[in-house]
Amino acid sequence: MINLKRVFIISMIMQGLIWLAFSGITLLSIDKINSIIIAVLMIIDGACFIVLAFIFDRNKFFKICTIAFIIINLILTVTDQMGIFDYIVLLLNILSFLTGAYYLIKSS
Repeated sequence: MINLKRVFIISMIMQGLIWLAFSGITLLSIDKINSIIIAVLMIIDGACFIVLAFIFDRNKFFKICTIAFIIINLILTVTDQMGIFDYIVLLLNILSFLTGAYYLIKSS
């Protein structure tokens, strides 16, 4: 049987690592102040994914905050240009949302 909690944690950590990698790539192509701002936002997003993966299960408040964070990232993913990495992030967002929502409903 698939352990959905583990799937949730892994998908959240993978998204965090993807955003941290993207921020590193963006920092390497520093040509404007905009690149630095975007990279910092990516670092914050990646760190939030990783932190929320580990504190999600502490109480209902963190579960709701995590689901809201995933929904916001999901919306931002589909309202931007769509490339191959956007589809990967979209799949991870959907996977995180479904498994996280399952645990939120299950704990109610």
